[in-house]
Amino acid sequence: HRVFYWTADWGEIKRLHFRKCELSNVMQDTWQFTLSPGIKTWLATLDRYGIKSVLCAPRPRAKVEAIVKQVALEEFFTNSQLVTADDEFESLEQMLLIASIKLERPPRKCVVFTDKPDGITASREVSARVVALVGAHPAYEIKSADSTVSSFSDLVVYHVRSLFAQEGLDFMDPETEMEQRTE
Repeated sequence: HRVFYWTADWGEIKRLHFRKCELSNVMQDTWQFTLSPGIKTWLATLDRYGIKSVLCAPRPRAKVEAIVKQVALEEFFTNSQLVTADDEFESLEQMLLIASIKLERPPRKCVVFTDKPDGITASREVSARVVALVGAHPAYEIKSADSTVSSFSDLVVYHVRSLFAQEGLDFMDPETEMEQRTE
């Protein structure tokens, strides 16, 4: 409705959405997926430093696992490191919250890597940090991210960790806030 403005009828919108998903699922079997430049090196770096990763995708688990296998990323994303449509989330925000649970970290201590403006908005809603990849959308559409990069090759662990430098160790920690209020 907000993209094409074809109709304001909610029933028709749902019908078109389901039809789009249906066609996408049929066509997806023929797609050849490729990796963004530097993604494998970036994931290996995260793994080397013991930083957990979760892959979020609004597709059925079987399809996501097939894509992960097709692009040879099985070593980085096991079944427990996937958030898929089978996890029954209703919004991008819920998907990110499920990912933070799988990472065993509060959302405010997570970094989301995305190339979509709605991914940036969802990350902000759950108080996660955001690194946006320029390409699918122009830079001005993703400028609200904490950081933007043109490629995963541009990423360095130190720079990603620096996204949390402003808040310090005790930012929004309930125990610390209580101590500050009682003093």
